[in-house]
Amino acid sequence: AVYPNPSAKGEPFNVSITANAGDEVLIVVRDLLGREFYSKVVILSNDKEVIAVDPSGSIAAGVYIVVATSNHNIYEKKIVIK
Repeated sequence: AVYPNPSAKGEPFNVSITANAGDEVLIVVRDLLGREFYSKVVILSNDKEVIAVDPSGSIAAGVYIVVATSNHNIYEKKIVIK
């Protein structure tokens, strides 16, 4: 899950991930053209974890795709930045 959605420009948003503790998860934020604006690898300490994504104001208003990849699984969610 990605929330709040829509999110305010310049404000962090959250990505909720359910996986196995100790799993390595790559979180990437891309625009609809595939340009990457944020990337971070997180090692989960719990089975369910919330990661704050702070793009530091580098993301303009628009629609973006948040991709979480772990153990050969890919999950995608759209987020609207207003």
